[in-house]
Amino acid sequence: DSGFDYFAGGAISKAEDGGNKSIYTILEEKGYLVTDSAQEILSLNAAAGKVYAQSPRLQDSGSMPYAMDMDADDLSLALLVGKGIELLDNENGFFMMVESGKIDWACHANDAAAEINDLLAFDAAIDEALAFAQAHPQETLIVVTGDHETGGMTIGYAGTGYNTAFDILENQKLSYVAFDEKFNARLKADSLFSFSEALDLVAADFGLVAPGKTASNKALVLSDLEYAKLEQAFTQAKLPSSQRSVDDQYKLLYGGYNPFSITLTHILNNKAGIGWTSYAHTGTPVSVYAYGSGSERFSGSYDNTEIYHKLAALVGLV
Repeated sequence: DSGFDYFAGGAISKAEDGGNKSIYTILEEKGYLVTDSAQEILSLNAAAGKVYAQSPRLQDSGSMPYAMDMDADDLSLALLVGKGIELLDNENGFFMMVESGKIDWACHANDAAAEINDLLAFDAAIDEALAFAQAHPQETLIVVTGDHETGGMTIGYAGTGYNTAFDILENQKLSYVAFDEKFNARLKADSLFSFSEALDLVAADFGLVAPGKTASNKALVLSDLEYAKLEQAFTQAKLPSSQRSVDDQYKLLYGGYNPFSITLTHILNNKAGIGWTSYAHTGTPVSVYAYGSGSERFSGSYDNTEIYHKLAALVGLV
C-alpha cells in the first residue's frame, strides 16, 4: 500500500494479472474512489478522500490521448493537476509528481508535432502549479526536469541548411498514433487500398502533396526523393509484420514503427528543419528548472539521481 492520496491520468498497466483480483478492485477495497467519469472527476472536492481518477478516454497502452488528439471534452493534464492541487492542499503540505510521459513516446517515434503539443500541455500543467506557488511563495517548491532525452531531436537538418520553418508542423493534424489507427482501418476495410488513396489521407492530415500538385506552401510539395521514400514505406506498411524485410536498413529507416507514418513525420520534420538521430534514449544532458523555496539547491550540473537527495534534504528525510 503506497498510501498515495490522488492519482489521475491513464490506466494501470496489467490491472488484471493472470486471473487474480483486479488492481482496481484492490484500490476500492483500500478505500479509494475509482472513477473514469469526467463529470465525477470535475465535481471532486476535498471530501472525496483517496482518489484514482482515470482519463475517460484512453489511447495507446492505456494512456491519456496525445494533446493534439484530444477532443474538447477530454480532460487535460492541466485540469487534472489543478484538481489534484485542490484535493491535496492542506495545512501540513503535500508532494505531487506530474509526468507528461508521452513527450518521451513521441520522441521515440520521431513525431515532433506530437512532442511539441504535449510539451505545451505540460507547460499548461506547470502554470497550475505556479499559480499555487505564487499564492504560497514561502512554502512551495516546483522542480521541472526530464530523466533523459529521447530521439536526439535537433533544430537543424542537413537538407535545410541554416533554415527552419516550424510553422510547417502546423499542417500535421494528429499524432502518429491516431494516424496509424486511421491508416490501419483503411487497410483492413480495403485490401486494394492504393498509394494514391493513401496520399489523400496524407494531404488531409499532414498537408503534404505529390510532386506536380499545388499546396498552400510550396515546401509541402513532396520532392521526387521524398515521394519515392513514402511509396517504399507504403509498400512495407501494407505487408503483415511477419512478411516485412526487417534488415538493418529497415530498422534504421523505420525503427519499430509503422513505416508509412514514421516516414511521413520524418519528411515533415525535416522540411521544418528538425532532425533526429535515434529511436531510443540519448546521453544528451537535460535541464533542471526550479522555482520557489529551496530552488537555489538545484543549480549547477549533477547526476539526475541527486534530485531525490536534494528533495529529501529539503523535507527533512535525510
